[in-house]
Amino acid sequence: MKITFEVDVYNKAGRKVTFKNIPAAGGVFEQDGYTLEVGDGFPKRFTITPAEAADTPAKITYRCTVPMRNFHKVITPDSGRFFIQQYYLVNFYDRAYESVVSEIKMPVVIFTGLNMKTALAFGVIGDLVETRFRTLGCVSMLGTLTVYRRKLTMQFERGFDDMLLPEQMCTRKADGSVTEHIYVSEEGDNWVVTLRDFATCQRKLLALEDKVHLPSLDPLWCSWTDWKSSDINQQLVLEQARQGLDLGIRNFILDDGWFGEGLDTEEKPNQLGDYTPDMARFPDLAGLSKQIRDLGGRLILWVGPHCVAKGTEAEKKLADLLIIDEKGEPAWQGKYYCLCVMSPEARRYMVDLIRRLLTEYDTDGIKMDLFNGIRARTCTSSKHTHDTNSLVQGLSRLLAEIFEAAKAIKPDCIIELKQNYATPLLGRYATLIRAGDAPMNNEGNFMRTAFVQAYTDSAENDYMTITENDTPLAVAMLVIKELAVGVPAYSNNYTTMPQTHKDIQKHYHAWYGERIGKFLGRRTPIDQELCVWKAGWDDETAFFILGSGRVLELADERSFELLNGTERDHVFVRHPVATVFDVRAYDMFGLPAGEYRRESAGCSCLPVPPGGRLVVRAEPADVKT
Repeated sequence: MKITFEVDVYNKAGRKVTFKNIPAAGGVFEQDGYTLEVGDGFPKRFTITPAEAADTPAKITYRCTVPMRNFHKVITPDSGRFFIQQYYLVNFYDRAYESVVSEIKMPVVIFTGLNMKTALAFGVIGDLVETRFRTLGCVSMLGTLTVYRRKLTMQFERGFDDMLLPEQMCTRKADGSVTEHIYVSEEGDNWVVTLRDFATCQRKLLALEDKVHLPSLDPLWCSWTDWKSSDINQQLVLEQARQGLDLGIRNFILDDGWFGEGLDTEEKPNQLGDYTPDMARFPDLAGLSKQIRDLGGRLILWVGPHCVAKGTEAEKKLADLLIIDEKGEPAWQGKYYCLCVMSPEARRYMVDLIRRLLTEYDTDGIKMDLFNGIRARTCTSSKHTHDTNSLVQGLSRLLAEIFEAAKAIKPDCIIELKQNYATPLLGRYATLIRAGDAPMNNEGNFMRTAFVQAYTDSAENDYMTITENDTPLAVAMLVIKELAVGVPAYSNNYTTMPQTHKDIQKHYHAWYGERIGKFLGRRTPIDQELCVWKAGWDDETAFFILGSGRVLELADERSFELLNGTERDHVFVRHPVATVFDVRAYDMFGLPAGEYRRESAGCSCLPVPPGGRLVVRAEPADVKT
């Protein structure tokens, strides 16, 4: 496939220089006072150098043009939250996708072919900056696709007119040069594997460390989904912790509302920003943390460190540190104002807030939320200073400073972020990345967590609510589906949950807990529909069969476990040589359901309890005794 590139360079005065018809092989090109050097490696290195060091780029645009052809689906540049609503190309062409402080996106687009494998991927690897993606020339002025041109042009803009590239990015080198890498792939496995490869390239080229933290991988409970925040109290949380610990849950999030009225309150103004306990409901928050710790669990406290609601003491105290919009007014986000993350003074306040919560209430972790609520494009305030011109860069600095401060106080501190403000560039400042928000939407949660799982071992499912209306088989299928892609997480009332439902969770949490250290290695989908997932270790392999998954393709696995997240009572196993299978079956409660042997050449049908699991030992038939 013939691929060509174009690059636009804008200086601070708005002067534009365009490099056209850059071949995929690369080379050195000069144009109007700038030099562009394109390497021939993978990903391709693009270095832009001004003739005068002071004439550094203020915006850069990369375009990639390929022949148009039919694709199956598209994975848009995304945080992992909204791509599931944009799979189909009829809604994709000529739309803009912005990566800004309210939604930090992976800067890559992936097209799957008719075989559902990756057919084309295009992305840019560089500093975390405001970025916009769109296709060009595919839609006419009447809104119809112009496919007769037989060309697909994709464009990434790094920096916008109202959000220029951060100065520290453009002045890093003495000669004013900027280096980024362009990722282009024309083939691959499923889109999760391609996204993982892109993230791996990001880590390598940007020297990013993926901080994996074993306590963060424990099953998790949260107070948010299954309760109104004003109904939560200290005794309720303690009782949920007691019951949850019996089921193998170790981490417990006390979510929004512990300080007073939360975001889900309709009748009264919320109290975001005034982060001291509501003494009527939480008379001894530090005591609650100690009680849960003594039982063997950990208490994690919710906070929106930048949020300041109207009428709060925080508003009176912090008015000079709020984001001010282009009209000169505090930027109102619908339910709260936001502290300015570009301001070192505001960041210092937020870091001190986290220090206080960890020490005064002795919690074992922090859930930081609502950064996706920062809707401003910039801050015009003259009442505080700015040490960057980028809200995205400001958020990165804030999260780095909080991470360092929290770990200095509690080295084992759990820090949860949401996928809207993660990716490998911000996820390194957390120990857990949640795929929010998808309550009562197991397929949406699954796909979102699969996206996060592609770039981090610390992917966490959104908090699943299991109801009394769900059958035991449905519960088993839901739990297995969560285990396939990330840390299992729930918002359940365990005092009213049927015992059968609790027994199923207890069984699978025990299975997970016995292997939790092994889940530091990422799970991988081995089919194109993401219905068969593999977690492979030196001494064991686990397969998760989900949805329409029916066939398991073995390589050279000699022993494995199979978790059946479907209602079917069998699975087909393909294997390269004649094989003898010795199988022990367990039902969804972990009770023995029989043993059997199968010998087959090429393909075997293995009975498996719906919602249950198999422990399988496989040997080539000619060596089996």
